[in-house]
Amino acid sequence: MRPLDPSLLSVAQGDPNTSYSYSYWELGPDEAFVIGLAPPAKFDYWNLQIGNHWLESFDFMYRPTHVNHETAIARSDGTVRIAICARDPGVADLNWLDTSGHRRGALALRWVGADQEPPLPVCELMPIERSKSQSSGRAL
Repeated sequence: MRPLDPSLLSVAQGDPNTSYSYSYWELGPDEAFVIGLAPPAKFDYWNLQIGNHWLESFDFMYRPTHVNHETAIARSDGTVRIAICARDPGVADLNWLDTSGHRRGALALRWVGADQEPPLPVCELMPIERSKSQSSGRAL
């Protein structure tokens, strides 16, 4: 996951209080793209959403395709883990985003009003079963 160059953002939307990171994922049927976030101490809003190659939304009315600071289930240390995969791993502190039958797609992470530069997410591709076992394990 890479931050978007702020000079490009200034042309597109001009809000100096918003930063974006983007990524592309491609998964096998039993793989999960797991993202670990450590939100800054102070911020106004953050969200992570997935979509197709052009970042067009999947069916958010019937499937979990996005998570934000209000809907995310945080771990006891305040970090947030998000699994992008074809089926729910069934882990209480792992936020699941449904690939909606797609094998590949894009994601966008947005931070608004952060009091510091948000740390880059920690990302890992792993089997869905391993994402279950790492729920309470290392700080992913």
